[in-house]
Amino acid sequence: MVITILFDTVGLQFSFWEYPIEFLPVIPRAFPFDVSVVPVAYMSLFQYARTWKSFISAQIIMTFAYAFIGEPLCKWINLVCYIKWNYLYSFLYYILLGLGIRALILNCVSVSKS
Repeated sequence: MVITILFDTVGLQFSFWEYPIEFLPVIPRAFPFDVSVVPVAYMSLFQYARTWKSFISAQIIMTFAYAFIGEPLCKWINLVCYIKWNYLYSFLYYILLGLGIRALILNCVSVSKS
């Protein structure tokens, strides 16, 4: 969740994208997505995909759905406007995020067991 919020903030600052519609004026525009949709999907993957093979398979399906179905839908209903960004970058971001976080979690579990 923290990485997603940070990445979204950096993307806004560098004008990679913008959010034309504000849900609530007191919170960052993509905050509901940053703290719910992306983290909950990854938590589910971490919970149910026990092996690297099953995790990567499920992650590719989830990442494809987010990057090539969910994001175009959000763009179509005018929730986001991409300026210097495309869906392939999102696909790669979601893959790298999942792999990095899973590796970190498994490393922490391994250290705590020893």
